[in-house]
Amino acid sequence: QEQGVSCDECIINPGIIQNDDLVTCQGDGSLNININKTFPNNIFDNNIYDYNNIIFKDSTIIAYAVNPDLGAFSSGRYTICGTQVSKLQSAILPAVGAKFNQQTLSNYFFGLGACAAISDSCMVVEISEAIDPVNIDIYLCKGEQYTIDGQTFDTEGNYSVLIENGACDSLVNLNLTVIDVRATITADRDSISCN
Repeated sequence: QEQGVSCDECIINPGIIQNDDLVTCQGDGSLNININKTFPNNIFDNNIYDYNNIIFKDSTIIAYAVNPDLGAFSSGRYTICGTQVSKLQSAILPAVGAKFNQQTLSNYFFGLGACAAISDSCMVVEISEAIDPVNIDIYLCKGEQYTIDGQTFDTEGNYSVLIENGACDSLVNLNLTVIDVRATITADRDSISCN
């Protein structure tokens, strides 16, 4: 009868994230991220290991997700890294909200002697706060002009002006009213006196 310690081989390969870093605005469709991960020499085994991605913000685990959707996330800097853990040790993954970053999580796995790893290659996602549209009502005398971001307006109407600000563009809605003032003075004398 067999007794004692059982040993299994542990092949660490959490994958290499190929996605470029991303800078975008809150709620943008590009925040529904399809992680493109490669495994050197095609070494991976879904029967023995769980492969996932971990999302960090401010040295805190925010979520685990195969294909993260950060569309509802607040503004800030997020790091997405690949993870691999033996199915027999999956309980060692820290809970969402735990205080870890890429390096401290790697040290944690190493300290436990776990068959688990976090990828060296990670994706950084910078989310900028969305900017609400600005509505402007302008009244001009005929012949005058109004300029927004280098665009000049002199005709009555409603205009939408997109101002490029990097990740989050600004939208200005202009309601322009042109007033044509005509004054007629009628007098029964040769001179007019204003008091």
